[in-house]
Amino acid sequence: MLVLSRNVGQGVVIGADVVVQVLKARRGDVRLGITAPAAVPIRRAELPAGRRPEPAPLGPAAGPKGG
Repeated sequence: MLVLSRNVGQGVVIGADVVVQVLKARRGDVRLGITAPAAVPIRRAELPAGRRPEPAPLGPAAGPKGG
């Protein structure tokens, strides 16, 4: 395991096209931003690898129009 120290606004590059940036850090809470191609799966480590999150429900304005 590689362990790095980063400050807010700093990041790391993984491979050629994945960037992880520290957006916010305070009192043991860290918010990360991840930029990667759509083909690269990104999931939280505590979720099983095969599980996909359910899509958020669409609001009435975003649903199909009909009558």
